[in-house]
Amino acid sequence: MFYRKLLRITCFLSLPCTAQTIDFAAQVQPILQAKCGACHGGDKRSGGFTIREYHEMLKGGRSGASLVPGDSKQSLLIERVNGSRQPQMPLGGAPLSAAEVAVIATWVDEGARLTPGSAAAKMPWVAKLQLTAPAPPESQYSHPVDRFLDRYFAARGETMPALVSDAVFARRVYLDAWGLLPSPEDLDRFVGDTSPHKREQLVDRLLSSNRNYAEHWMSFWNDLLRNDGGDNYHGGRKSITPWLYQALENNEPYDRFVAELLNPVVSPS
Repeated sequence: MFYRKLLRITCFLSLPCTAQTIDFAAQVQPILQAKCGACHGGDKRSGGFTIREYHEMLKGGRSGASLVPGDSKQSLLIERVNGSRQPQMPLGGAPLSAAEVAVIATWVDEGARLTPGSAAAKMPWVAKLQLTAPAPPESQYSHPVDRFLDRYFAARGETMPALVSDAVFARRVYLDAWGLLPSPEDLDRFVGDTSPHKREQLVDRLLSSNRNYAEHWMSFWNDLLRNDGGDNYHGGRKSITPWLYQALENNEPYDRFVAELLNPVVSPS
């Protein structure tokens, strides 16, 4: 019996102390809302700092990260509320009591974790995936595109189509890139070119013209966005046609393109 009790005590002492004693939702958040909400709650971001969202609170404001999970003595938030770094917060309000500071500091020392099951703790996790270029499959062809196409046709029991003539190639590339047919002079010049790299050079030349690209793709985007390109707008709204053309001509990244489309920045003029 003695050895059994001793074994239990030994096992208990060997366990890591991971139990969280401070509940963020029940103990920490009410203090922050009551003492810091006037300047940092909701849409208010004094000094660039907000307590509205957990991840934003961790990031801090213009002074840097607000918390160092596991180390309250190195956390700017604790230094501000206990007065060890000036100015003490909250500005113009009653300072936090020693007990309130202790609650937040203990929570930080325990890892600044959220309350399990709380809405804030259910933030979606996004994997940071590194972009990788797919390796072209093995093939008798040397060009990467041809190697992918070779596998595509082989899987369907078909053979690779033969190379088209220079005239047909030029016509297709012009239509794809610019939506226009090549002029007779440009077509004759291309067909008569003896350079072995003339096809690659033609593609590069056509794609380098942002103006022609923008004019061609305006029609597709106007259809997708239901934009008639006119000025018949009501309620103070303005045509998006100039913005759309500029975005395409400047080769604007699609993430910025979508952000500006959903939340346009209106010029004061």
